[in-house]
Amino acid sequence: DNVGHSEKRKKKKTSRKSRHPRNHSGWTRMLPDSSSWFCGASKDPNGCRRGLMVNAMKEGKISSEKYVSYVCNECSYRICDLCNERYCIEKELIQKKQNKFQESCLQ
Repeated sequence: DNVGHSEKRKKKKTSRKSRHPRNHSGWTRMLPDSSSWFCGASKDPNGCRRGLMVNAMKEGKISSEKYVSYVCNECSYRICDLCNERYCIEKELIQKKQNKFQESCLQ
């Protein structure tokens, strides 16, 4: 019975909206390389915007070596340039909502 409970807890942790913590700040831009990386956002519900998924790369359907990527400064989470754009837009929208909430609280 306890085993089932811990499995549910693990499942809950990995089914978050994004697998990357939103409170991490800063990204390092990486030039294209031949390290055969895959986009970490491919495991998120919206997936990778370039389709840089583990299975696609193993099957030779797509290669990451021609794309710029971004690596989180606080962990090893790596995403493609298009997913970084989406990440930045989402973060900006969240900040705008928070600012509007704070402004409405001050009135």
